[in-house]
Amino acid sequence: MRINKNFYLLVELLKLSDLEVYNHCRRVCYYSKLIGRHLNLSDLDMKRLILSSLLHDIGKIAIPSEIIKKPSLLTEQEFEVIKFHSISSEAISKIVLPEDIPLIIRHHHERYDGNGYPDKLKGFEIPFLARILSVIDSYEAMTNQRPYNKPKNDYEAICELEDNSSTQFDPVYAKAMVKILRSTGKISI
Repeated sequence: MRINKNFYLLVELLKLSDLEVYNHCRRVCYYSKLIGRHLNLSDLDMKRLILSSLLHDIGKIAIPSEIIKKPSLLTEQEFEVIKFHSISSEAISKIVLPEDIPLIIRHHHERYDGNGYPDKLKGFEIPFLARILSVIDSYEAMTNQRPYNKPKNDYEAICELEDNSSTQFDPVYAKAMVKILRSTGKISI
């Protein structure tokens, strides 16, 4: 798989436009490497997951910062604007990434039960790497400070992964993430 040199420019653009989002993507990439090894992903799938992780939120550069950094709950209209980031991330990533990676990015907010966005895909309709990315992205978002909520501790986040297995998350990948977190000492239960 060839990586267009503009990929690195997009990563740098993300870093310059919003350091918090960039750092979030880097942490998601870290967990992607762990879960990819745990699941014995092929080298190609591992690379696809890592690239998707690094750019999954690139579309947030098109969202006004007053919405991205809003310290309270979003209005319905503001949430609709936020939801646009997965589609715009896909569009931006098509410029620099191989053909299937933009679809992974587009679908990282789909839910296993079909109640996600942007296309309300369900179960195996969602690309498997997007299902993995969804679990990682959600865990990382839950456990780090956000303008709109205080972070959960690792135990609370793991409970949420388990409680939402088969609804929000693919149960196989939620279970794998919990196993990884336990093996890295994040939680001892």
